[in-house]
Amino acid sequence: MRPDFKKKMRLWLQLNRTVVIVVAITAGMIALAIWGIASLESYPRTQLLAQTPIYLLKQTVGTFLWVFIIIKFLQGDEDASIRSSPYQSAKVDVHFSDVIGAADIKEEALDIVALLKRERNLHSTGARAIRGVLMIGPPGCGKTYLAKAIATEAGIPFLSTSGSEMSDVYVGVGAKKIRDLFSQARMQAKEYGACILFIDEIDSIGKKRSFGANADLETNKTLNQLLVEMDGITKSKDAITVIAATNAPEDMLDPALLRAGRFDRKLYYNLPDREDREALFTYFLSKTRYDAGGISVPFWAGITSYRSPADIENIVSESDIIASRKKHDRIEVEDLSEALERIELGLRRKRKVAPHEREATAYHEAGHLVAIHYLSPLQNLFKISIVFRKETLGVVHTFAREENLFREREEFMGYIEGLLGGYAGEKIKYGSTSSGVVSDFKHAMLTAHGMVFRHGMGKGGHLGDYTSISSAALSEQLKRELNEDVEDILSAGLKKTEQLLKKKWDLVEAFVQELLQHDELELMAIQNIIDQYEAADGHQKRGLEHGISFA
Repeated sequence: MRPDFKKKMRLWLQLNRTVVIVVAITAGMIALAIWGIASLESYPRTQLLAQTPIYLLKQTVGTFLWVFIIIKFLQGDEDASIRSSPYQSAKVDVHFSDVIGAADIKEEALDIVALLKRERNLHSTGARAIRGVLMIGPPGCGKTYLAKAIATEAGIPFLSTSGSEMSDVYVGVGAKKIRDLFSQARMQAKEYGACILFIDEIDSIGKKRSFGANADLETNKTLNQLLVEMDGITKSKDAITVIAATNAPEDMLDPALLRAGRFDRKLYYNLPDREDREALFTYFLSKTRYDAGGISVPFWAGITSYRSPADIENIVSESDIIASRKKHDRIEVEDLSEALERIELGLRRKRKVAPHEREATAYHEAGHLVAIHYLSPLQNLFKISIVFRKETLGVVHTFAREENLFREREEFMGYIEGLLGGYAGEKIKYGSTSSGVVSDFKHAMLTAHGMVFRHGMGKGGHLGDYTSISSAALSEQLKRELNEDVEDILSAGLKKTEQLLKKKWDLVEAFVQELLQHDELELMAIQNIIDQYEAADGHQKRGLEHGISFA
């Protein structure tokens, strides 16, 4: 229900109390000065009036200069002001129907909205309403969007700020910002019956406090004030619900902030699964003109695993821009493909590559491709390229399967063997290798290290997560044995990869020749080359769509 004119005026006077007082005092002083000048004799009055413009100019310049110095150098750029404004829910205008996927999160949100709507009934029965909701999850998953939808569906004002706006290097400023923010929220709650206060990036002020000599005292004070204010809204009858969001792990936040009574509900976000990604692609594509017959939404949902809703929206937006630049009347498959390449791999660089480098890159990438196809069950091929992008001369673009929520040893080994395919391809062809293997070695070593030090997958049989304790706590003999297990994994992976590539060398050469001729090969071209090789070799093929249904 909208407040009447008197309530609006009272709210405006409360929000602008300082301005009203300053204006009133200024008007009184001006009136007093006019009365004083009018009471003077003719000559002094004329003399004073003639000097008044100069006095006013000097005083105005001096006043602005001192105000600037105080604000800029003593209290920070914003003088403890809050860059959050109360928005009516109609102005937020985000509904649950606009929130795609995350069905379990939306169910919790509906429960929160229902409780907000029957706030008075809760007070009459003595029950305690939800006063804090914490959203935890990776960036781009729609935490802020859902908070706006809750405000819209509940029909109450929505105040928004971020933790970084609350923190300040000057003593006491962060705490004052917190007090001012909650003061605004209380006034909104009194006028409209309830209010949602959304704090994004709460980890900026909500990290675990340190009480040592090097502690950030100002951040501690800001967090302490936040805790006091949240205790205040739980004890008062002000219907304020604090919704906070963070991308940081939950264990990085201060335990006092997480306790019951401050954040009663915790909503845990995950990256969308394939079904949700299909819904997201359908939603974002529906806002554009696209080739519905040529673009398979299930296919694109399959190759964009581990992408957030923001990533998927970016892919569609970028493809729309590419289609416009190419003067297409709608988004086509090649536009989506180019958009994904640009986002994932970067822009093509117009740098001429020496012929011997180009050939070596082709053998390197062909080695990756063949090893991944036959040895790495967790990856599926999408594209191979020897076009210069970012700092790389070539790439095998794969997409991950996500049916398995955990990995077994053979799956880790397959990933390592795929990484070592480039090294093995160069070594078999030239007898030596180039510096292009650095990134492959890095990821292979990290994976092997995790297998041994975290998952107990080394042949030495050492069990435990050795990364959870200090390296100094491990004996030299144990570290030596663990490192030997890592080296054994890498050596075994390289041996298996070399054996495979030597056996499939005709297929490697076929890919090299196609790459040198066309620079890039798309999914269907890759599959055709493998099909021809398998048919000639008399082996049963392994389809590139293994593990993914292309409807």
